[in-house]
Amino acid sequence: MPDTRDLLRRFRRVAAPPGRAAAATVPVDRSSELSVELAPVFAAMDEIDAEIARVEREGEEGAARIRDEGRAAAERILADGRERAEAARADAAASRRRSREDEIDTMLSEAERQARRIAEGADGRIQDGVSRVLDALMAAATPPAAE
Repeated sequence: MPDTRDLLRRFRRVAAPPGRAAAATVPVDRSSELSVELAPVFAAMDEIDAEIARVEREGEEGAARIRDEGRAAAERILADGRERAEAARADAAASRRRSREDEIDTMLSEAERQARRIAEGADGRIQDGVSRVLDALMAAATPPAAE
């Protein structure tokens, strides 16, 4: 930044003290003075612009990295969910299969009990029938008693 003396030089006299009209003078080159005066400001602004560009670039890179990590995490979560769903389906199918097998085992046990009961009843009837047939044959084979 220019010091106070430099700022006051802008207002210096161009001609002689007040009085008679002075000859034409050369105007002060304001644009060169302003460019010299503002050069440090513009240099600081260039540094700030460079810093802004760097921060924006780093922010975009960080955002891209976070986005990529988020996508990768989401894909891992989806893959894990699919695996768990498949495992749950397999467990449910196995459970249904075991349930059906238990039902079939129960039905077979009941059928075997009924078959034994029928077989036991049939054995008794067969023996009873055989006894009657034998009694009838014995009765037919013996001559009637004379009276």
